[in-house]
Amino acid sequence: MITFCALLILGQEPAFTARPGQATDKTWTVAGTASLPDDSSLAVSLQRIERVWDAKLGKFIEVSSNEIRRRGTTGVRNGAFSAVVKSGPAGLYHISLILDERSLYTRRAPFGHVPSLLLSSAHSARSFARLADQAERYLQELQRVSSAPEGPAPGAFADFQRRLSRDENLLTEAARSSDLTATAHRLRDIYYELRNAQIWSGTRPKGPGGNDPSGTEGGFFLDPNLTQEELQKSILSVVTILSSEVKVSIATLLEELLALAPADVPAAVKEAVKLAREAPQPDETFIKALEAEDHQALQAVRASLVKK
Repeated sequence: MITFCALLILGQEPAFTARPGQATDKTWTVAGTASLPDDSSLAVSLQRIERVWDAKLGKFIEVSSNEIRRRGTTGVRNGAFSAVVKSGPAGLYHISLILDERSLYTRRAPFGHVPSLLLSSAHSARSFARLADQAERYLQELQRVSSAPEGPAPGAFADFQRRLSRDENLLTEAARSSDLTATAHRLRDIYYELRNAQIWSGTRPKGPGGNDPSGTEGGFFLDPNLTQEELQKSILSVVTILSSEVKVSIATLLEELLALAPADVPAAVKEAVKLAREAPQPDETFIKALEAEDHQALQAVRASLVKK
């Protein structure tokens, strides 16, 4: 087997390319070129790119998912390779080519059909907006239960958990079929705290702020430092995060698609316009740039919202 170190000794600097290839419902293909001897063993890794919202920066940070990753091994033949891996959620991924456990090449690329991903993201955006509204109602319900002198009614806890589980399942489905990962992460955090509110024992929470009607102190949630007021702000922030992430997702996917498959861009733009209009706060300037396929303007929007 030729190792990376052996290639360097021979004075050869490997050159690579990689891109998404044929896809089925169960598998994805990564195809490309590699200046390696025949039968060299090349590992191919995919890792989904997700976003988190940094409230202090007012921007998204792109991170590699620790959960959604795929890996396959293939041989090189006549300077080319083709690796098949198990498919995952459609979205943007890092492709890494690895020789001798050393990553030699990486690039970003969308996997899954981009127009379909944009369409499903539009459906998810509607679901996320409804789930944020519902989260606010759940918080209000918890506050009423906590302040009731007689404590929770019989069966109230089981009923609350049942309804919450139903909406958490909707959140999971919406997250799986969209590229709006920062919004999904924020809603998961909110629903986790709602599920684990410390108010069902019949007595108000102990600790700092347990009996605080203003909700400005802690003790109400599993996180002892989280206040009702802070969770309320987090719920309200979903509108801003979702509206901004819609623009970032569209601009990012179209940029990558333009580099890989320009012929698919018009169909993707058509679905992207629908997604842009589903934002809780639609940006008409952005939509006009999208309809005009002004990629420079779209990337300027992305640059203003994503940390470098």
